Amino acid sequence: MKKRLIKGLKITLFVLFVIVLGGFIYLNMNTYDPSSEASELLDHEQVQVLDDYYLVMPIYEEIGTFVYYPGGLVEPASYLPFALKMAEEGIRVVVMKMPLNLAILNNDAYLSIDAQDTSGPVLLGGHSLGGASASLFLRDYEEIDGLVFLASYPADSADLSGVEYPVLSIRASMDGVMDLSAYEEAKSLLPSDTEYQVIEGGNHAQFGDYGVQSGDMEASISREEQQNQVIAYIKEMLLSLQE
Repeated sequence: MKKRLIKGLKITLFVLFVIVLGGFIYLNMNTYDPSSEASELLDHEQVQVLDDYYLVMPIYEEIGTFVYYPGGLVEPASYLPFALKMAEEGIRVVVMKMPLNLAILNNDAYLSIDAQDTSGPVLLGGHSLGGASASLFLRDYEEIDGLVFLASYPADSADLSGVEYPVLSIRASMDGVMDLSAYEEAKSLLPSDTEYQVIEGGNHAQFGDYGVQSGDMEASISREEQQNQVIAYIKEMLLSLQE
């Protein structure tokens, strides 16, 4: 009997090992890597590579901080070109690193940021799954100055309709990945004065820099143009918080 139990335990452990290994291989094969341009920015003088996040320091006069939760299965370095463009507008950017590149596995990542790495008004934003994960974190955390959804919307269990900080939601007209009907339904979970913006001609993947995303539509504007429009809205939000 004892030998049977030991044999059964070994088989169970082996099956679990195969499942975990298979899952790891699947996630690794389906993760979107940063473009070569984005990867090169890891050595940029404005970029600090820390244990839990990338810190991108503003180049000119600082107006605030943008903390960014990456999209699901997207390497966080993919957002460095976007972050550096924000830095050129005086925005300090914190791009969070996530376990297995899934923000949903660490909704509370914001709490790992050193206070000295933020300055001025602080916005929390997220792309795709990153935005949903940020909304789950904010169910119980209110010490934030503003929330930004990029091609994203709050999770079903994250009712933020009563929050007092401003909320900005930006999507792209050629987004083939985001569920538009779920996006519309989720508006009831946000404050009535939420600002909604649509980037005409933009798509889902161009909120970052990791190439073509499965299921996405082809954008009719460049990544640079899409991101410049997004940054203009975020900058306007930060400046309004200083008034």
